[in-house]
Amino acid sequence: MHHAGGRNPSAPETAAEVIWNAANETGDRLRFRTGEDAERLLDERKSQNDASFIGGIKKLMSG
Repeated sequence: MHHAGGRNPSAPETAAEVIWNAANETGDRLRFRTGEDAERLLDERKSQNDASFIGGIKKLMSG
């Protein structure tokens, strides 16, 4: 995942490792964070209500 503006995205190797771990997960875990950018984005998500977060993502994606 990329945080606001796509700055400092996770390296492809980091994402690949997380995807491999997720595909081979034997437990009931459903969510896997990929790098510091995802940590920041998901922390932002936790601090906002749905409407605010979705509005921010839409604004980010539109330009």
